[in-house]
Amino acid sequence: MLGLLPTFFDLDKSSNPTCEILHRRFIFSCYQRIIVNTNPNQTDQAAPQREPDNLNVPMSRDLMNDPKITAKILGRATELKLDESPTIQVKLVEARAKVLVDAYWEDYFRKHPIDELQAMSQYQNLKQMNGRDVFRIRQIVVQDITSATDVLQQLKNGASMEILAKEYSIDTNSRDNGGDLGWRWRSELIPPVIELIDKLEVGEYPDTPLALEHVCIVLRLDDKIQRNFPSYEQMKTVLLNSLRAQVVVAELKKMAESLDS
Repeated sequence: MLGLLPTFFDLDKSSNPTCEILHRRFIFSCYQRIIVNTNPNQTDQAAPQREPDNLNVPMSRDLMNDPKITAKILGRATELKLDESPTIQVKLVEARAKVLVDAYWEDYFRKHPIDELQAMSQYQNLKQMNGRDVFRIRQIVVQDITSATDVLQQLKNGASMEILAKEYSIDTNSRDNGGDLGWRWRSELIPPVIELIDKLEVGEYPDTPLALEHVCIVLRLDDKIQRNFPSYEQMKTVLLNSLRAQVVVAELKKMAESLDS
């Protein structure tokens, strides 16, 4: 999403909105598999993950994990000289690098564990910031202010926002849903959006588009309800991992600076 992205941690307030979006997207991508679902329309119980259909063979998982069978396949691959393929060699290097990078960070956090008090403090800040308000928002993202103004004028003339989103929005995540972003906590919104929706009543959109550095957004507040904020235990994993992600970013910046010096 260009306008709204999940986040559970503080950002450098000196950064502009677009930098904040990119920073949030990077951190989120690092740990999206363990993000706790806080959608107010869903239960606390996560839906079970569906097993892939492409290996519908009895005991296929056990067979694939059998070290003897793995060794046999590796032997055959070597006989076929598959490991001599330039493409395969690149993939092997990449796989080795990934394993070592993962091992490096595992070792780093064993030696420098995250203090859970930090996570608890962050949780209290989030809980206070979010309150109980949850927002349902619809957006149309376009590249320039001229296009955004045109979309806004069509809305004022009675056009359907859902249809306009499918026609004009460049945000592929929400476009096919008519711009619907679902329910969002305040902490899942960038500051300019928070400031904007606080001025809107349900069903309203602003008089002017929201202009960011590289895109413009037309928003509508579709609904606003109150829910209990998730408990600390529900969010503990994602909070700890978001703190780890901040450490990773800080360490990567140090490494980059040392390369430049």
